[in-house]
Amino acid sequence: MQIIEPGYVTKRILLLGRRESCLYLLDGGEESVVLGGGMAYIAPDVEEQLQRFSVEEKKIKRVIVLRFHRHRGGRDSLRKGIRSLAAR
Repeated sequence: MQIIEPGYVTKRILLLGRRESCLYLLDGGEESVVLGGGMAYIAPDVEEQLQRFSVEEKKIKRVIVLRFHRHRGGRDSLRKGIRSLAAR
């Protein structure tokens, strides 16, 4: 299966970002986690997608980066854009 557009993969897994640089939001009920840092340039897209899919940003508690070299920029950009992560 190949998913090209951002959206729900399952009821609790949301694909965010762009085709060439994506990440997943895993909804754990009380808390959510972003899996994969993505590239810094997708941060505005991800912020818009969080709003479009009515994600409660305050539930996002962690970002788990799978590969660190170039993906750190995505993590840092997401932390600035997601209020629940910005204070950490």
